[in-house]
Amino acid sequence: MAQITEHKINEMKDLLVAEFQSSQTRLRELQKSLTETRENDPDPSDVASKVEERNNVMAESRRISNRVKHISKALRLIDLDDYGCCQDCGCDIPIRRLDFDPASIFCVECKTQSEADGRQFAPAI
Repeated sequence: MAQITEHKINEMKDLLVAEFQSSQTRLRELQKSLTETRENDPDPSDVASKVEERNNVMAESRRISNRVKHISKALRLIDLDDYGCCQDCGCDIPIRRLDFDPASIFCVECKTQSEADGRQFAPAI
């Protein structure tokens, strides 16, 4: 982790916390919209439209929930003083990768290999 300065880690933490908070807000909004959506409209075209809208909201919720999990893992790694270290191979994650996605917890090689293998990394941190 020698490549990442404390200032850079604090910068990344601020970005991650801000994204975490905005994602949580968006998830609450999506959850509220799901509870407000009613699919008992007598017009079949309206029902189909509402079902499609509900499916889109659920897909967005899953995507954001997954992102929140990644952000949470990265924040825990910061707290454990292990941020910037690949959680698979132990190598440093390049700063350019962290600048692109501060929630990255794997180096490009390990992430690429996991995707090629069809695996989803989800280490317990």
